Amino acid sequence: METDNRIQATMKQAFAGRTLLVIAHRLRTIINYDRVMVLNQGQIEECANPYTLWKRKGSAFREICDKSGIGEADFGESVRRMKSE
Repeated sequence: METDNRIQATMKQAFAGRTLLVIAHRLRTIINYDRVMVLNQGQIEECANPYTLWKRKGSAFREICDKSGIGEADFGESVRRMKSE
């Protein structure tokens, strides 16, 4: 996780103001990105701010987060960004 955190911090700084497409298997890697796209059998199932998806009842993203032990406290940066918009 320490290495992943360093990589994410470097990417955030190096690619600030640019569009970045990240494919991740660890949810914690992407939960504070601007948008998350959930694919199911090659089709887009959901696409929105990660915290918005997490709050949505019946969300596939929420289900994955629940299975991974990701809760509301893990969305710090994503929540702050939504409140400032």
